[in-house]
Amino acid sequence: MDLPAVSPEHPVPWLASTLQTADAALLVVDLGDPACLEQVETVRTILRERRVTLTDRWEAADESSGGAAEGDEDPFALRLRTLLVANKVECLADAAAELRAFLDVTGLGYPALTVSAATGQGLGKIGPWLFSIHWVDRSSSRSVRIDRDGADGQGHPWSRSRSTARQ
Repeated sequence: MDLPAVSPEHPVPWLASTLQTADAALLVVDLGDPACLEQVETVRTILRERRVTLTDRWEAADESSGGAAEGDEDPFALRLRTLLVANKVECLADAAAELRAFLDVTGLGYPALTVSAATGQGLGKIGPWLFSIHWVDRSSSRSVRIDRDGADGQGHPWSRSRSTARQ
């Protein structure tokens, strides 16, 4: 689902309840914006106030319920696996270096991709990256995983199974 920008100026009271059904989050950052460090920290603070934590842990779906981490005191807290998406890279001389610097300065450990919504650069990496992670189709409780060999015997680049996904 696509949500409005999260900021203190535009509070979204229903944000936490909407995120309850999410399996993960894409944290979109404009590395060319000098305020991007503060903006990311503000988003993380607002979400934390609503008991939502963005996490860099992308363990297999059956190892994480998306709920509170073991030992957390709040059983209603939500942990969302997060992929950082650095947008507007067409405006940067060296997007990879800018991304490394951003991650170093913030200390964030999120996996990250560089993209340009304007030119389409890197957008094709997001889907395959997400599907390279062991993913669960909630509607059927079956595992979904990309078949790196290219097909599941029916011409699909993915496979479904009730137990473990094909590798």
